[in-house]
Amino acid sequence: MDAPILASSLRDFWSRRWNSLIKRYLHHFVFTPVIRRLEPSTATRPSRLTGAIATLAAFVASGVLHEYVMLVVFRAPFWTDLQQLAYFSVQGVLCVAERAAQDVWASQTKSWTSPGATRIRRAAEGVVGRAFLFVGLVGPGLLFMKQYLDCGKGVRAKMVPQGQSF
Repeated sequence: MDAPILASSLRDFWSRRWNSLIKRYLHHFVFTPVIRRLEPSTATRPSRLTGAIATLAAFVASGVLHEYVMLVVFRAPFWTDLQQLAYFSVQGVLCVAERAAQDVWASQTKSWTSPGATRIRRAAEGVVGRAFLFVGLVGPGLLFMKQYLDCGKGVRAKMVPQGQSF
């Protein structure tokens, strides 16, 4: 982790600040292969649509990994409510929406060249980025935490007893 409290946006939180090991894993095994599959001839940056699809795929894969953790650690059947998958899918949608909002904002303000206007533009970008961060983490946070809290109530009964294997 790299100071998640300093994240300037939801995309910054997930791409740079939170669990960089999993981020690199998902980037290597999900994000990049999806881009290569959709745009095999692109040597530079993929299109916005391809990037959005790859982003959503990576977040869905993260949700599946978290459902697997629930299954293994808490013996909670992942097919019962899919809250982890829903949470990370919402995160993916919000990251794509944040990128789209940034693109629209940039196109609307590209003519703002005076120093004062530039400061206003950057301040507004910071407010919007932090708004996405707050809405993205706090809003759907119950989807993420509820399953852990529910499983935590009977965690001793549900975890694998010592000496036994799966």
